[in-house]
Amino acid sequence: MKERILVFIPMYNCEKQISRVISQFKNDNINFITEIIIIDNGSNDNSIKSANEAIKNCNIKVNIRQNIENYNLGGSHKVAFQYAIDNEFDYLIVLHGDDQGSICDILPIIKTGIYLDSDMTLGSRFMKGSKLIGYSKFRTFGNIVYNILFSIVLFRYITDLGAGINMYKVKSLEGNW
Repeated sequence: MKERILVFIPMYNCEKQISRVISQFKNDNINFITEIIIIDNGSNDNSIKSANEAIKNCNIKVNIRQNIENYNLGGSHKVAFQYAIDNEFDYLIVLHGDDQGSICDILPIIKTGIYLDSDMTLGSRFMKGSKLIGYSKFRTFGNIVYNILFSIVLFRYITDLGAGINMYKVKSLEGNW
């Protein structure tokens, strides 16, 4: 049985990046995805317009929603988690709309089936060999310092606390947030 996988793209003022993120879904390697939900968190630029233009070339069902007010990233996650639960998806992949991650980065995990044994799989933008396209040097530096501080406090090496791509087993989300 093929798992039903939802990709959630949180979007806030991503007018310049969102088309690159959506263009990742033209590739035949992503045939494991059932649906994409994009949740705009009250952007004050042309993010919605850019997303609507980009999905015209997408071969996957795409649902674009807009929060009435800015619920922050966590609030948008709650909306997507509830959508995944209500629509009986098996897994949810979070792929940030500001182009911090690539859907291709999770392909090896999907193809090997490693994710089936986990409730959560977290990506990292700062692991050896990872590439950040269009990510500011200032933000990169800040994130690395932040990760180092947490690594010191936790006595455990942390490569990324805010990865641009993560995957969750939907059953593990039910009633836990």
